[in-house]
Amino acid sequence: DFVSYGQALFSVYAKSQQFDKAVAVGEDLVSRFPVDDRNYRPLIDLYAHMGNKKKVLETYEKWETIVGLDEVIYNKISFYQENFPQNKAKKMSLVDFRHLLEQSNNDIAVQTLIGDYYLAVGDEKKALSIYNQLIEKYPKNGIPYLSLYTYYDDAKNDSVQAIEMLKKAMQDKSIPYSSFSDGVLQHLSGLVQNKNYEEAERFMQLVRQNFGDEAEVCNLSARLCFEQKKIAEAVDYARTVIDFKPDNEASWSFLGSIYAAENNDTALYEIAQEAELLFPLSEEWQYYKMIYYLRHEMNDSLIALTDHVVKTLPATPNATKLKADMLSTTASVLWEQKKTKDAFAALDKAIELNPNDAMTLNNYAYFLALCDTNLDKALTMIEKSLKIDNKQANSLDTYAYVLFKKGDYRSARFFMERAINMAEKEDKLKYAEHLGDILFHLDDVEGALTQWKIALEASEEPSEILKKKIETKTYIPDSKIIIE
Repeated sequence: DFVSYGQALFSVYAKSQQFDKAVAVGEDLVSRFPVDDRNYRPLIDLYAHMGNKKKVLETYEKWETIVGLDEVIYNKISFYQENFPQNKAKKMSLVDFRHLLEQSNNDIAVQTLIGDYYLAVGDEKKALSIYNQLIEKYPKNGIPYLSLYTYYDDAKNDSVQAIEMLKKAMQDKSIPYSSFSDGVLQHLSGLVQNKNYEEAERFMQLVRQNFGDEAEVCNLSARLCFEQKKIAEAVDYARTVIDFKPDNEASWSFLGSIYAAENNDTALYEIAQEAELLFPLSEEWQYYKMIYYLRHEMNDSLIALTDHVVKTLPATPNATKLKADMLSTTASVLWEQKKTKDAFAALDKAIELNPNDAMTLNNYAYFLALCDTNLDKALTMIEKSLKIDNKQANSLDTYAYVLFKKGDYRSARFFMERAINMAEKEDKLKYAEHLGDILFHLDDVEGALTQWKIALEASEEPSEILKKKIETKTYIPDSKIIIE
């Protein structure tokens, strides 16, 4: 590609301040490839840097013949304002605007641009006069109203007048919605923030009347309905957005978030299955499926899903965290299935992926303590977990239990009592049996009995070992769990 080579050579000369050589290359590119508009901007910038205004203007004229005045007029006006006295820059700009008007047969968009120019250079009176004349002549054309919207919103900070102009501009269906989208979003966000839902609904009705088939409008309608807890309507609008743009994952995500907020597991699972077909490498849909399997105790499905996610999802930060979370969750399921070896293997992999997850470290330490094995490793893990997050009663319980297993009963009592003080009411009762075991080893048999009885009353299905402790008034160790 000779053009690419020439542009690279031009850049080398320009950066090394060999301006004559750079100009020669640039002029050669413009001469030999006049229709390639990539060649003009660098040459213009170089002439401007060299202070050669005449050559800048000549190059702009050449560029203009290729792409049209409408494509370069803003660049030219910016150059005028930066390099010429204000009055001369204004005269030069208006000459270009008159030429553009002639070329466009007095197009209203160009006439409005002239008003915008006057506004930009501080001649507010002239700008407003142009806008109002255009509105009087073309009352149904929205372009002047759009400029007035910007004027009232930015220059005057008059939101009431600005929105009135925006509403009038939106009556012109020939203007694409993209011209209004920022203003619509800004106004709607303000109304929602102030919980003015009635006015927000009226405003969105007007927007839908003119742009109801726009995906972005349906998306705003869905979010407004969701904000007002109108779930069925929010779902309908969100589904419409997906129908418009099925490959837009953000639309699927929003629909999923509606179902998630409503705890509608079944609908969320169905959405996840649909979306997964379109976005197989996205972690969001695997997460929703994981939640569904957990809540519905579909343990085999959860284990299979975890294996699939670990093998197929890319090594992005979010996917890696999900893999670690799923492995940690699956480890607990495998533990309940008495597949202890597989549970530890899952925990090892989870920690490899996310070595600083406090809950995974806590679970690993607790499982080791239950197995009464490798207690030094268990202690290291629970201490690391507490350094990451020391505000979880569950972790303090594990710490106390590991210390108990290691024979440090006084420290175990201290941390178990802290866990109970920190815990919610139902968890306080859950920790009572552990505290009873510790108290017994501190020769406080009555205290141990009191805690065991609390645990017995709180448990829906108390273990036979707990009953035996109370009956015999003595500590009975749990059966040692074998890793297999």
